[in-house]
Amino acid sequence: ILQASYLMLHYVFASQTAHAGALYPAFLAMQIAAGVPGVLAALCLAFNNNLSGALAHYSSGPAALYYGAGYVDLKDMFRLGFVMALLQAVIWGSVGSVWWKFLGLY
Repeated sequence: ILQASYLMLHYVFASQTAHAGALYPAFLAMQIAAGVPGVLAALCLAFNNNLSGALAHYSSGPAALYYGAGYVDLKDMFRLGFVMALLQAVIWGSVGSVWWKFLGLY
């Protein structure tokens, strides 16, 4: 729930730097307090911060370029960003969790 909240809260921030700077320490502290291993919590938040770059037209530099050049209209940008966020969450949650278990992160 914390990881999903962290990812979706990026919609209210105008940049990845502002998002990470404001929320990363708080979410890391909440996850560690909940018993998540520190390295795993830190890595998951870092990965989510990178994945949020495709959520909206203002999420990152490349997203703004694709939108501004007219390759993608605003409605499709939000729709595709949300769909890709869900798809990536499924991939990271299934394949990633098995891989991280293999690596001994938890």
